[in-house]
Amino acid sequence: MKKRILSAFLALLLLCAALPVPALADGSCGENVRWEISSAGVLTISGAGEMADFEAGDAPWYASRGEVRKLVVSEGVTAIGNGAFSGCGLIETVSLPRSLQRIGDSAFDDTYGLKSVYYAGSVADWKTIDIGLGVSFGSAELVCADKTEPFSDISGWYHDYIITCYMADIVNGCGDGTFRPENNVTRAQFIMMLYNMGGRPPVSDTSLGFSDAASISPVFATAVKWGVKAGIVMGYGDNTFRPDENISRAQMAAFAYRFLRLGVSEATLDSLKGHNDFRDYAIIPDYFCEAVDVMANIGVIQGYPGGIFDPYGIATRGQSAAIMSRLLVALTELREQ
Repeated sequence: MKKRILSAFLALLLLCAALPVPALADGSCGENVRWEISSAGVLTISGAGEMADFEAGDAPWYASRGEVRKLVVSEGVTAIGNGAFSGCGLIETVSLPRSLQRIGDSAFDDTYGLKSVYYAGSVADWKTIDIGLGVSFGSAELVCADKTEPFSDISGWYHDYIITCYMADIVNGCGDGTFRPENNVTRAQFIMMLYNMGGRPPVSDTSLGFSDAASISPVFATAVKWGVKAGIVMGYGDNTFRPDENISRAQMAAFAYRFLRLGVSEATLDSLKGHNDFRDYAIIPDYFCEAVDVMANIGVIQGYPGGIFDPYGIATRGQSAAIMSRLLVALTELREQ
């Protein structure tokens, strides 16, 4: 008798699982795109083609945003509209399809509860999506279902740092499917990374005052001009920039520190100053000490095993990606203070 009751109960559970979850609200949000919020708190966008654009707070599900904990954009949808999920602060997880080609401006503003973003494609696929202005997933983890690596040579300790910077458009590969993490980085290349992190703002086409300005490749010229105007690039005492010179670890710390100062208050920076305990601190030139101190104190620079910094050592592409990735985290945390 008990077995019959248990079997009937299991059958009932299976039947309930098969029944459609009732919708709390639904409607159209594009020519061939629909939306629906289930009683389980899942907002599903389905159909084919592009979602409509919205002003902040005007999306049709906005009034019910307090019910939504999960967002699912189904395969076939190619664009998320401007401002689409702005203010939906209780969404914790987002699932995005491989078919996605565009994420509109400010589509995820104030989604402060977001923890995870699942994408059906690969990292390389993600890079092809046109991501609009102001789109940021904050500290949410981005997980790609397709685990295909974008580069064939990044299996070392720097793997996650390189992936983070690649997805943020800070670094790129070498055109042959490699990243070459052990290659050295030049001064112009490092400034280019910072320029990319800063969103590549427009720069007026003024000439550079360096005596070797003609040797700066057009690929890096705009980034160097930006660096000069922003106070990141100082040049040498002989009025040269030396764009093709390999950047030292001390110079890398200084450039990164000056970039940090663009977005963090002086009061916050003052609280982060203080002598660090690198064993080779005495050989760090005085004009680099403040930068090295702050970068070390916030964990952007971690030094080598044995407690040395090696200020005159040459930075590699893998090390630069690590610095950039940690700098991204530091900027987010320090701006919130």
